[in-house]
Amino acid sequence: MDNEGYIWHQVEADTSKWFRPSDVTLGTDGSLFVADWYDPIVGGHQMRDKEGQGKIYRITKKGKDYTQPAIDFATVSGQVEALRNPAVHIRARAAQLLQAQGSPVIPELESLLDDNNPFYRARAIWLLAGMAELGLEKVLPLLQDDDPELVLTTIRALAAFAPESLLQEAEALIGQAAPLVKRELAILLRKTDFEETAHLYTALIEAYDGTDPWYRNALGIALRERANEVFQSQWGKLDPLDWSPGQASLIWELHPEAAIPALKVRLESEALNEEKRRQALETLAFIPHQEAVEAFLGLTEGKGILAEQASWWLQFRKYNDWQAFLTDWEPPVDNMPVGQPELRAALEMLSDSLANADQQQEALSRLSESSEGRLQLALLAVKGNFPDSLQRQLPEEWDMEGRPAVKRLLEHFFGTSQDFLEGEVNELKGDAAKGKVLATQNCLTCHRIGDSGNEIGPNLSGIRQKMDAPTLVNAIVQPDAAIGFGSEAWLVRLKNEAVLYGLLQSNGPVVTVLSSQGQRYVIPASEVAEKRQIPISLMPKPEEMGLTAQDIADIRTYLMQGDL
Repeated sequence: MDNEGYIWHQVEADTSKWFRPSDVTLGTDGSLFVADWYDPIVGGHQMRDKEGQGKIYRITKKGKDYTQPAIDFATVSGQVEALRNPAVHIRARAAQLLQAQGSPVIPELESLLDDNNPFYRARAIWLLAGMAELGLEKVLPLLQDDDPELVLTTIRALAAFAPESLLQEAEALIGQAAPLVKRELAILLRKTDFEETAHLYTALIEAYDGTDPWYRNALGIALRERANEVFQSQWGKLDPLDWSPGQASLIWELHPEAAIPALKVRLESEALNEEKRRQALETLAFIPHQEAVEAFLGLTEGKGILAEQASWWLQFRKYNDWQAFLTDWEPPVDNMPVGQPELRAALEMLSDSLANADQQQEALSRLSESSEGRLQLALLAVKGNFPDSLQRQLPEEWDMEGRPAVKRLLEHFFGTSQDFLEGEVNELKGDAAKGKVLATQNCLTCHRIGDSGNEIGPNLSGIRQKMDAPTLVNAIVQPDAAIGFGSEAWLVRLKNEAVLYGLLQSNGPVVTVLSSQGQRYVIPASEVAEKRQIPISLMPKPEEMGLTAQDIADIRTYLMQGDL
């Protein structure tokens, strides 16, 4: 703890530096106890500690003398003092004892309301609010406190112990309240008669700045069942093209049916930029109404990003919220991968016990020479249906395959690969400048670094916060060692005999596949013949990308130098 420059993942040879806190609590003397799991990787799905080792650290402020306080649960003053204790079990016992005694403890308990420590004051607020009218009288002045978090605490306490007083207090408070208090009022007042709260919600809507997502979500929770009524009263008479960002954001949150005509105006207007039109499109996509569906159908007749997104939403919604409106609509097949049904004959020949060796060899050659056929071969292998007698007739190296992830797949089932020795890489000094160039050339196809790249694999921008350097090398050299949930590879065969290889992003009435090349396919489940999960990562091994041990050391140095 004396080394201010200490960085957890720079363990070098000293593995005692590994530090992965898994739990934390405070002792009765104020010292901090941290349970440390002795493992060098954070996140992901690999545990490099095979023994379950760890330590419990007691952390104190240097130079401070820590003494165990005397805990007095026998007297009211001792119980009130125990509410100041940092240990949660001490405070909980004190609160139980004080609650059981009721109003007689109020004089001593209210002394905490004047304390400089806001946490002590908050603990007193919750206890006093539960002590009937006498206790409530003590906490109501806190609604005018300068600390908005204490005002928030008081509001929540009132809602819990005196909900009948909440409306009256909200009337006085709502004008000058901080945003976090207004958010809470939006939630707490939602079950009160709307005729009594409508004007308060108008004030809350007018106070929305258009940027606070929690405020917007709170209003959405409170007003969703009255979305049409709220839209008509608040925005129904406005020109849709004049909506402020805040108004458009709240309508997006509420997505009322009454807004459909206005949203269509915004969607079709070239006076608005693409972002605002896409927001209107997305809002309509959450409204289960025939008029909204027709707006999307009309868009698909055009071209551009909005037409593409409208087509995607129609395919997605056909099997859930819009199913009743799209019974006569079939998704276009022009976004489906092109099938090669002629390969079916070659596949059948491979498994035909009556076929002679020449026929099977011809079928194997035909499949091996086709990019689609190579995926069909991999599918046979993962199902255990590839004939052992033909294994030796396949190439050990698949140089004709230009897709790195597919080449990796083929070599996994039909070839041989030689792994790098991690120790060799870890001993090499890396060059961050060279590593940046190599990462740009090899990693951005699947990963994001900063503002560049794709999202097929994990974001590498802050990878040093999750892994130490040796673990990063292990992830590069042995990509199959820890495959995260949702990053599993799949082979998906369609009824037109096309095969996709990539990530399965949805698996229901609509099957969404993000291919290893980064192309997303949205396919009706009725068009899928079979799906098989593959026990390897989509990430190619270094040798399949032409990387040397020094290249990996350079990439490691670049990625570990800081948040990118």
